[in-house]
Parts: sequence; structure tokens; C-alpha cells
Amino acid sequence: MGALANTRERSAISSIVINTSFELKKHLRRNRFLITMILAVVLPALYFTVLVIFGEMPDTYGQFMSGILGFINILVIVSAAIFAGDAVSGEFESKNALLSFPTPQRRSMIFAGKYTAAVLATSLSVVIYYMACALAGVMQYGSSALGTDILQSFGVAMLYTLSVVSVVFLVSSCIKRSMSSTIIGFFSFFMVMPMIAGVLSIAGIDPYFVLTHAADAIGDFFGSSQAVGPMANSSYAISTSMAIAVMAVYSVISVSLSMVIASRKRME
Repeated sequence: MGALANTRERSAISSIVINTSFELKKHLRRNRFLITMILAVVLPALYFTVLVIFGEMPDTYGQFMSGILGFINILVIVSAAIFAGDAVSGEFESKNALLSFPTPQRRSMIFAGKYTAAVLATSLSVVIYYMACALAGVMQYGSSALGTDILQSFGVAMLYTLSVVSVVFLVSSCIKRSMSSTIIGFFSFFMVMPMIAGVLSIAGIDPYFVLTHAADAIGDFFGSSQAVGPMANSSYAISTSMAIAVMAVYSVISVSLSMVIASRKRME
């Protein structure tokens, strides 16, 4: 029994790896990597250029990083929508599921590969963004300014990336049309959640449970209590520990529900 269980486990892992590789190659063929990588470089470069042109460069490295990381939310949302928005809905809309589902692989393994590919692809854009931010910081303040704070911020940003991809993947599992699921996933984070956080703040309610509000903690390590970018949406500050807990809950619940829904979804 033990040997059989080990064999099944290795087979499941192999299936996930194969499906992940296939999905990553598919993203590459569609130039999705190119779009998000360009965005990951352009956003910090544009921010840095504007500061230089108008002579409003912050006095400290911490202030600079808090400002430039305020735009990471935009990158994560756009990348997640691109890579995960049609991950499930696209299979049913294009009827590709008719070819993949009859194979010996379990549906859950197929969708696990799609999810993993979306997480890896979105994470790559975040890595490039942080590298660009670090380079800009070194150019302006010197290499001595770099510390563990950027690594801690990067860790929270990666967890936020995981949670956003999980929610968008869940939306893709529930919606039939790929374009609809992509748009709904994008605007859920770009407009709906920020609006909810803003309204709750006006009403005197702490929106700690709103995922985009939790993203404000990404800049905490540089002395900023909340994000200063265009996605800042609340007057309430959120602690790093609370933000991590919120992101983890969103990730676990969303990916679990999406796998169940996607595996039981029927072709129409």
C-alpha cells in the first residue's frame, strides 16, 4: 500500500510539473510574459524619471521605496488578470477541455498545473519589479542603503501575489467566458475592493479584511504605515501580521474553492 501511495504521489507531482510547463510555454507564445515584463520595468522607471525631472526626489531611501512600491499593486493585479483570468474559463469556452479531460490525468492535476503556472508567471513580474526598484534605489542613494527591509517587503508582496492570483483563479472557475472572467477579476481588485475599503473607512469601520487594503503593508518595512501609490484606499493602517493573515486566508480559501468548482464543472 505504501509503495502504491508513493507511486501515485510521484505521478501527481509529475502531472502538475508537466501541466505547469505546458501553461508557461503557452503564456510565452501569447507574448503575455513580454507584456508583464515591460510593465514591471516601465512602472518603476516612470516613477523614478518623474521624480528626477520635477526635482522631487525623497530625502531618504525609505521614503523613496515606500513611494515606488505603492505601484506594485497595479502590476500584481494586471499580471494576475492576464495569467489567471482565463485559466479555467478559457478551457471550457474554447472546448479544449474536450481534449484534455479524457486523458489519464485527473482534472485537479490539470488545474493545479494551470494555477501553479499563473503564480510563477505573476511572481516573475514582481521579481523584476523589485529588481528595478532596488537598482533605482542604489543609483540614487548608494548600495549601502539596501538592507533586509527590501527582502521582507518582497516576501509580503509575494504572498499578496499568491492571494490575488488565487482569487482571480476562483473567478475564472465560476465564470463561463474568458473575457468576462478576466475583466471581473481585474476590476474586483482595481475598483471594487478599493471602493469597499474607502466606504468602510468613511463609515468609521476598519477594512482590515479587504485584500487590497492588506497590500498597504508591503511598504511598512520602509517606515510607511500605508501605501502612497494610486491604489491607497483607506485612512486605516494595517499591521504586517494582520495583512499576512488576511492574504493567507484569501489564498487558501480561494484556491481550495476554485479547485473544487473547476473539477466539477461540466462542458456545455
